[in-house]
Amino acid sequence: IPLLKQIIRGMQEGGLAACAKHFPGDGIDWRDQHIITTVNSLSMEEWWRYSGRVFAELIGIGVSMIMPGHISLPAYQKVRKNGLALPATLSDELLTGLLKGEMGFQGVVVSDATMMGGFNGFYGSKAESEIECFKAGCDLVLWPTDGYIDNLVSAIENGYIKESRLDDALERIFALKEKY
Repeated sequence: IPLLKQIIRGMQEGGLAACAKHFPGDGIDWRDQHIITTVNSLSMEEWWRYSGRVFAELIGIGVSMIMPGHISLPAYQKVRKNGLALPATLSDELLTGLLKGEMGFQGVVVSDATMMGGFNGFYGSKAESEIECFKAGCDLVLWPTDGYIDNLVSAIENGYIKESRLDDALERIFALKEKY
């Protein structure tokens, strides 16, 4: 971790916004997120000792962005869809509850690519998944469909997504832009 912290500090002091990935921690599951949602199967005690400690230390030094992976953390998640814990990119529990809430991350949460298999398949369409991704806590959504902005505006106007969620995303994005 000491070398990683120095790399992030150097990048950010040099005007680059560093991004730590893939929250809640990769390398536990041998499967490929490009094809299927993977699972961080650590207990919460183990998670805090390993993956959680790394992310907490990076948050502590002010990493600008965190990219959640299409990775679930069943030991933390209570919500299931079709019997499965959602990947972090679609999980309010992991992004808003754990990352932004318990861990106090104040930077920008940027999704991993939305065309990956680990992201798709939980909702009826990619467009619906993108809205759920934003709602869960991703401030920026990578490679959305052409209609994403219109769909997001509609979801906010009809009350499906609270304006406070939009305000949170905009505040984080504007703070990042101001810093860099």
